Amino acid sequence: MSRNIPLLQNYDIYRGSQKDLVEKPIPQAEHYLDTLGSFEARMKHATIFGIKLGLLGSLLDVAYHTKIRDIRAASLRIAFLTTPVVFSTTGYVAALEIANKLSPDTKVRNYTLSTVIPAAVYSTWRRRPHAFPKVLVALGPLAMFYSNGVEENWNFGLYSTNPNEPAGGSIYKPISWLDQHEIKSFARTDLIYGKTSMQKDPGPSYAKWEK
Repeated sequence: MSRNIPLLQNYDIYRGSQKDLVEKPIPQAEHYLDTLGSFEARMKHATIFGIKLGLLGSLLDVAYHTKIRDIRAASLRIAFLTTPVVFSTTGYVAALEIANKLSPDTKVRNYTLSTVIPAAVYSTWRRRPHAFPKVLVALGPLAMFYSNGVEENWNFGLYSTNPNEPAGGSIYKPISWLDQHEIKSFARTDLIYGKTSMQKDPGPSYAKWEK
């Protein structure tokens, strides 16, 4: 008896995402800052991250853009570029902490609106008030995408957090797309060009000698 299978229906080989068939509970995704614990730990992380990011950008600027060779001038340039980055990262975490305390049920909005602080720091540092909405439009959607993804239990890591699926990373995880029960393979020819690019297997090479 024939079965009418919808073309666009996906099938999970290991069924690790089907709620009725999972053996182990799937952990809920968490915001990275929430995993750090206390507010002091989050501020410490924001400070260290801001220093590293600022030093990386300023060193690249001194080495390849401005090409300053005087040590004193280079030090001032590094401090000039690193300071606003640290203010932005720590200010963002502080604003997010206040927003989460006032409204803990709207984390997507809190993460998005907290980008006002980095935008304000940049526009003040560069003395360009008209740059404020530009930076806000650039950072806001990124924060919204991340926070909404965590709320939807997306996995942003390289490896699956589902204990019901095989370990080893996403490249070894099974996928079912357009009713094709296959394993992902990097740069697979039929994935790039379609099934028509794959020629039919001619069979064993000794077949022509059997006649």
